[in-house]
Amino acid sequence: RTYPAIRDHLLPFKDKLKARATKQEWFELQQAQLAYQPRMVKGKIAYQDVCNTNTFVLDCAGFFLANTCYFIDSDEAWLAAFLNSRLVGFFGAVLPRKREAGIFGSSPNSLSRRLSLT
Repeated sequence: RTYPAIRDHLLPFKDKLKARATKQEWFELQQAQLAYQPRMVKGKIAYQDVCNTNTFVLDCAGFFLANTCYFIDSDEAWLAAFLNSRLVGFFGAVLPRKREAGIFGSSPNSLSRRLSLT
């Protein structure tokens, strides 16, 4: 009501936004991602977006991750070890984007494309 231009822009996406809405209204973009909750409470391989080396952690306790951490839906210890290996780090499969001062970044999309996980 207050921002009709924004409402008009979002209206074509209403059905898709409604499908992902939980307790919020369809136009409230910051949704609680309840769809991920069952996958978060079980074992997973967690990693952070900004790092200076391979930083994959096997989480068997079902911790929830913060805004710049991601996870791979697997509790395979060998995969976590492989992702942390010097070989993977050397070939850059895990660290696709070099940022300034030797810091690297890895988004879930770029990681899955490089490792063919999806």
